[in-house]
Amino acid sequence: MTFKTRGRYGGTTTFEDPSPEDIRAAIAGLISGLRTERFEEPDDEHTRTSLTHGTVYIEIQVNGMATLGDLAVLEDDAEPIIAEEVYLADIPDARMTEILTDLAGGSYAAVLAAGWGPKSALPAYKYDYYRRPEGS
Repeated sequence: MTFKTRGRYGGTTTFEDPSPEDIRAAIAGLISGLRTERFEEPDDEHTRTSLTHGTVYIEIQVNGMATLGDLAVLEDDAEPIIAEEVYLADIPDARMTEILTDLAGGSYAAVLAAGWGPKSALPAYKYDYYRRPEGS
């Protein structure tokens, strides 16, 4: 199993045959990175982090929106697993960790079952989810 992460402030890490502890640490780092402002506050230039397995990715933004998509849609001869991007918003850390863990392990069916929907079905924007204290 191989997956890649992209941190909020750049840098891509590839994990080949990671241990469960490595997967947990990588995902915890992605989520905590969304809550960490390194430069000005709020840092509106660096707002996204992602995890990719094969061509399927989840990108999470500071505002709490998560996007599930498939890079294979960009290739003429590829058959994407995800035909078009779908979305979630304001998912608690424990649940987002489960979803990202499923993707890291290539469990696409479990990822797809997480309740994704069209962007139009997301709740109205109220605040930047990851800029609030966890659990508030």
